[in-house]
Amino acid sequence: MDVNEIFKNLTKYETANKTNLYLSITFLCFDYDVIHFLSAGSNVKFDELYIFIDLSITMCTLYIDELANFEQYGYIFSMSTDSVPYIHTGAYCSILNNLTALSTSLVCKENSKNETNLRNFFFWEECDPFEQLAELNLQGCRENMYNINGSFIQSKFPNLQRLGLKYTNLTLSEMTFPWTNEFFNITDLHIKPLSFNKKSDVYGNFSLQRSFTIYDCILNFSNDVTLVGYIFSISINNNKMPNLADTIFMKVRGLTVLDLSNNDISEVDKGAFIMQNTSMLVQLILANNNLTTLPLDVFDNLSNLLALDLSSNRITKVEQRYFKYLTKLESLNLKHNSIKRLPYDFLASQINFIREVFLAENPLENLPLNVFYAPNIQSVDMRHCRINASGLQPLLYNASYSKMEKNKHMFLPTFYLSQNNIRKIPISSNDSSVSNFVAVITNFNLNLKGNPIDCTCLTPLIKVFEVMREYKMSVDEIDWKCQYPSELKGRLMATIKLEEIYCPIYSHSCPRECACFQRYNTSKLIIDCRNINMTSLPLVMPAGRLELWFRNSSLLEISPRDYMENVTFLDVSHNKINRITATTTKALGNVSILKLDHNNLTHLPE
Repeated sequence: MDVNEIFKNLTKYETANKTNLYLSITFLCFDYDVIHFLSAGSNVKFDELYIFIDLSITMCTLYIDELANFEQYGYIFSMSTDSVPYIHTGAYCSILNNLTALSTSLVCKENSKNETNLRNFFFWEECDPFEQLAELNLQGCRENMYNINGSFIQSKFPNLQRLGLKYTNLTLSEMTFPWTNEFFNITDLHIKPLSFNKKSDVYGNFSLQRSFTIYDCILNFSNDVTLVGYIFSISINNNKMPNLADTIFMKVRGLTVLDLSNNDISEVDKGAFIMQNTSMLVQLILANNNLTTLPLDVFDNLSNLLALDLSSNRITKVEQRYFKYLTKLESLNLKHNSIKRLPYDFLASQINFIREVFLAENPLENLPLNVFYAPNIQSVDMRHCRINASGLQPLLYNASYSKMEKNKHMFLPTFYLSQNNIRKIPISSNDSSVSNFVAVITNFNLNLKGNPIDCTCLTPLIKVFEVMREYKMSVDEIDWKCQYPSELKGRLMATIKLEEIYCPIYSHSCPRECACFQRYNTSKLIIDCRNINMTSLPLVMPAGRLELWFRNSSLLEISPRDYMENVTFLDVSHNKINRITATTTKALGNVSILKLDHNNLTHLPE
């Protein structure tokens, strides 16, 4: 590979922008081939353009000394080697003296069939110390983890600020992080990801933020790793940590982000999050563990916490006491737990700052009313819970209409209630539920998709929609669809008219196994005998004008009945009727709609 060819096309850039340039170069080999970096052609001259090179090499064997051919154009400040079988280090790797970030992984048995490519050591072990290196990411193999020697790594990377370890074994020696009291100051924010000229023993606004990441490693924090001093973020994932002890972070200061997801944590000590400058923590992630409960005061010292993630645990009960001092909390994630009910004061202390709440995939039966009063709320997710009409009643009957109206939102926040068990919207025409309902749907986008909504007897709700239209209030955004009855299935509730509505009634003359209804504001009755087994029409029906629904009822004949003169609609389709007599036809003289399709009829009477 002629290095000069890589840089030939950059001369145009120099003409337009005489400045520093960040350049990422990636090489990918097949079958672990050897790659050589040469300078065969004439050099490209750049008068004022200086290049910072981020070099990435995957599945290639290379010679470190040949990287010197890049120096005529700039320097390699960041390097990534992924599944590289062998790196010839040459003269102590001096060409990488300016390296500030290194990410490297071993060739693993699961990725290579050729065992000659397998090595359980990294090229940097043969190099002189990397004085300028600030960020190091090491990845061993899942089946053959790389053994970490704490003192050896410290000697190779004496000024390390960021450490990431994956598939490594930390049980063979003790390690303290960070092991340096010096900070790197970022002198040029335009160079990505790192460019340093100065060191300082005091953390400042331009100091590189330290981080510590451990993923799927073998370790025991009590014996193997000590965290002490300033660390901006800590991520410990996919490790076996059944107990989160109160000694792990007690010597850490300046911690802002703490991710402890996927660790099988089942117990958390009361003082687990007590550390130096505890109030600086703004994000805490405890997702995908085995937590069933927490000490009530475990979060009391996290007064500046903005985001708390407790999703995918086995928590059965939530107390507002957990969150009492988290008054600045903006995001709370309790998704995929086993919580059945929320306390009445849930999120009462967070009402001024809360923006998003995730409660989906819990067997929840009630709503968090306080979020409806939150001025900054953007999203509440309660999908796949167990909310039904009873769960909606406190919102429509007990919630404060004035509080909801007080907090008008520029963009409607979304309350996701899809895939629950809501069959009815529990409002009536003459009570406070109407004003609360209007406040909810004008201040929130209430998502009810996937609920078994029954639009039978929807009269109060349809009247509310009509009144809203009269007052020029939009109902077009309400996309709630009927699931029942079958005549209205798939219809938007807001498009249904009052004359389409019918409500159940009790009548001693209603045929057994059938259901009887009355259409809104009329005396017309509906006798619904669909999908039941009866071979002939009932002898008796309720008095009044009748709609008879006998679709798919196994009828064999239609014999005359005394009530037929009151029938205005008759559906006997999808039955086994083979004839209709003239007497029957005459008795049905007032029928305006008659459905006879899908029967065994060969002719009709004249």
